Amino acid sequence: MDKSIDLGNLIIPIIKPIKGVDYFTVEEVQQMINEVFNRVNPTVEQAETARQNNETTRQNNEISRQNNENIRQQNEEAREIIKERVETLIEEIQRKLDNGEFIGEQGVGITNISFSENYTIIIHLSDGTVYESGSIRGEQGERGEKGDTPERGVDYWTGEDKREIIQDVENDINIPDLQERLQDAEKNQLTGQASGQSIDLSDSADSRVRSIELEGNSEQESTTGKNLFDKEAAAIRSGTEKIVLDTGVRVKQTVDGQFKYLAIKIGGSELLGKQVTFGGKITPSASNVGCVYLYYGNQNNATVTPGNVSVIGSGDKSATITLLDEFPANCDTVWLLLYSNRDGTGNINDYIDYTDFMFVIGSALGEYEPYTGGIASPNPSYPQEIHSTGDSGSVNEKVQNKNLAKIEDFTETALGNATIAVEEGIIKINGTTSTSYAFPTFQANSGSAVFSIEVTGYTDKDTGNSSILLQQSNDGQNWSNLFDISLKSNLSKQSTGTLDSSKYYRVRLYNSNNTFSNATIKVQLEYGTVKTNFVAYEEQNITIPCQQPMRAIGEYKDTFVKVDGNWYERHYIGQKIFDGTETTFSYTTSYQGFRYKLEDANLNSSNPQNNLMCSHFKVSNIRGINGSPEPPIIRTYYGTTELDAKYIFICDGNTDVNVFKTWLSNNNVELIYVLATPVDLPCTEEQTEALESLEKARTYKPVTHISSEDTVPATIDLTYVKDLETVINNLGGA
Repeated sequence: MDKSIDLGNLIIPIIKPIKGVDYFTVEEVQQMINEVFNRVNPTVEQAETARQNNETTRQNNEISRQNNENIRQQNEEAREIIKERVETLIEEIQRKLDNGEFIGEQGVGITNISFSENYTIIIHLSDGTVYESGSIRGEQGERGEKGDTPERGVDYWTGEDKREIIQDVENDINIPDLQERLQDAEKNQLTGQASGQSIDLSDSADSRVRSIELEGNSEQESTTGKNLFDKEAAAIRSGTEKIVLDTGVRVKQTVDGQFKYLAIKIGGSELLGKQVTFGGKITPSASNVGCVYLYYGNQNNATVTPGNVSVIGSGDKSATITLLDEFPANCDTVWLLLYSNRDGTGNINDYIDYTDFMFVIGSALGEYEPYTGGIASPNPSYPQEIHSTGDSGSVNEKVQNKNLAKIEDFTETALGNATIAVEEGIIKINGTTSTSYAFPTFQANSGSAVFSIEVTGYTDKDTGNSSILLQQSNDGQNWSNLFDISLKSNLSKQSTGTLDSSKYYRVRLYNSNNTFSNATIKVQLEYGTVKTNFVAYEEQNITIPCQQPMRAIGEYKDTFVKVDGNWYERHYIGQKIFDGTETTFSYTTSYQGFRYKLEDANLNSSNPQNNLMCSHFKVSNIRGINGSPEPPIIRTYYGTTELDAKYIFICDGNTDVNVFKTWLSNNNVELIYVLATPVDLPCTEEQTEALESLEKARTYKPVTHISSEDTVPATIDLTYVKDLETVINNLGGA
């Protein structure tokens, strides 16, 4: 039904295109071409006639020439048929273009017609389909008596004749004009744009993307220095063992009994009189009870005087206290005691994990950050690595449809006493088995999701205990069930829940010695809360090798570009590794640091400084070390003369160049910076092939998910074709 949008006094009709009137489908165009071929291809009777004519040729050369003339005329007629049919198609396209009607399903056109050496007509369509007529030349007859000399253009065609025929056909049907008209039609398609490291489309067409570009990214962890809890520090142990974790420690009991602890030093007199907060997540291994207690002590004894503040229990816990203005007698250190068991009977090997654990000055913990010596990082003692897109040597992109459940086709295989296969995304199982099957792992974005199944052919539908599971894991090894849907009854079922981008997922078929009679199981996982029609899992994976990491600083991002048909890695970001072999370092008192000239850096009057990332020094615009606890810094400088231009200064509190270079030789410093002139690296054949595949990536109707699968994902800039039906339906429902 036609729809309209009421905009006050203006009513705009929205007319859906009519098939066969407003557009041709791929199938209809194929039918047209087949009709042409039916006129061109010789029938069995024609082939028999050709053989009879060849027999006659042996008797009468004059008749042979006449038959050859007939064949030539037939081929001319075939060419005219092709011309007439294509011109009719062009006229129809032009009429719809002139009437503004060419908006509908994406159609196809003829892009090229050619003749092969074996007299086969080959037609190429714009969607990549290729049709061949088969040879228009009859079977060769028996060799006849020697006749008159054959006449060119009558009895035979040369290669030059064939090329002229092809050119005549192309001129007659005006292929460049057809291509131009199809391009005009393409301009009338609805398109959309999207950008991000992960893109979710809800109105995409089943079509090739218009354009897709990738830009690199760089990441580096940094800290404020607020966390004073050093998990690596030496500790005083009382019946316990310390195991260092990513964001804290595990306190493991080594002897039986209560009140076994691990004491970790926090600080000295600099903390006196200040309000402090400590805590994190407490996770016991069994029924043991976690506890953290603050004490005042000395270097040899952590428990001289209790601080009268503690956190006890499990889960997220914290406590705040204002420390004494002076240390108690025999005390010069603040300690935290982390217990393996606060109350009850403590058993050997019981433990408690203290994770996301911090000790900060102030009344709130805030977001977790690791210990970095009490000063901001990166710094020389606590460097932070720079990570970029393509560090692994490649950039990996994935395009997939709405079904996230990774169930890919495979041929029939044994499953205990039964068999299992996946055909067109549908699980097929037959027999009785208690053997379960796990499908490949995958990851997804965080958010709401609906998990659904459709089942037929489950014999034990009333009493069986088999089920389809969606399992989740933190490490890809240890799994728990997020969704558990029983296979009882031949019906559709669904569950809703929440996905977490940090977790791994997989579909698992759990069998409980039940019987399947040629059963089919459709499984779908999709974002949202409403189940939609099933589609088989489908994805496109494209891996693009990199000659260098694809880095980024601010608005400057490495990318791939196509220039005059050739692909290049275009790098806007340069890299320098300082290793102590540099000969141009010098100390300057005005900047209290070591000076080094970056000849190829983008430093000028409009971009004066600090487009940098450094592994060991925090980027700053101050001069030198501006008092403790300000960390060592790195900065840039652009002077008004060539002599003063394009310098960096590394300020670490030292003045001796030789001492600094010795330190560099043991602590290589990475610096990335914006280049004055981008560098283009010609892509390899492998890179070019991958980038061409990326250009040909297709979206799905109406939902497409595009993501960068790297540790540091690339940024995707996309232009895509919208699905007209979906757009109209969305307008009608607005």
